[in-house]
Amino acid sequence: MRCMYRIWRVDTLYWRHAQTSHHSPLPPFIHAELRQIVKSALESCERDIFNELDKFLKPSGIPAKDRAPMWAALWQLIFTFKDLTQTFKEAGRLANVHPAFDACTTATEQLYVAIMSFYGSHYRQASNLKVSLQCLDSTHMPSSTLRHEVGDIFQHARHERGAFHEYIQTSPNELDRLLKTLVVDLEVKRLGNRRGRGRAPVEMVLIPSPDLYPGSDDEDDMEMAG
Repeated sequence: MRCMYRIWRVDTLYWRHAQTSHHSPLPPFIHAELRQIVKSALESCERDIFNELDKFLKPSGIPAKDRAPMWAALWQLIFTFKDLTQTFKEAGRLANVHPAFDACTTATEQLYVAIMSFYGSHYRQASNLKVSLQCLDSTHMPSSTLRHEVGDIFQHARHERGAFHEYIQTSPNELDRLLKTLVVDLEVKRLGNRRGRGRAPVEMVLIPSPDLYPGSDDEDDMEMAG
């Protein structure tokens, strides 16, 4: 979804012939057609995601197998709508050009707040912060290469999590302050409550899949930590 959003969002795309190293701007009509294709795909993807999230409208324990995909999907949505909302704010001059500008801006902001509230209501529970990578076992993802690539992405998130929390908590940006209130403060507080168990103050337990890290049975081996 993030990849498609970037294609739709970027002003200029470039192409390169397989036999050269030279990059050229994509012709405008091809770029416009590609943006329409990506826009349709984004709308379909968004509907599918929200339909799946509807199953979890009531804040409760999230099944272990769903925690990692749901966590990743929600953060994709948060980052996407954060950027989109900021784009509307920066393009305020267009309000006088397009009659639906204000309505689109309001709808986007409301959806952004709803997504953050949804995330906060579910991941404020300590049990849901134990993220299992069962979705990366050979049954759900036969490709060993793909399993390790996705596993590495979660590891990257583990290393960057603390720095991201610190950035949001000190950012003067209006959207970042909203993200801080609805998501980050609640999450850091919940994670910080684990201090009494001898863990670092900002962390998230990441339970590996045996197919991804053979021989690793201890949930303490991997932590989503800052």
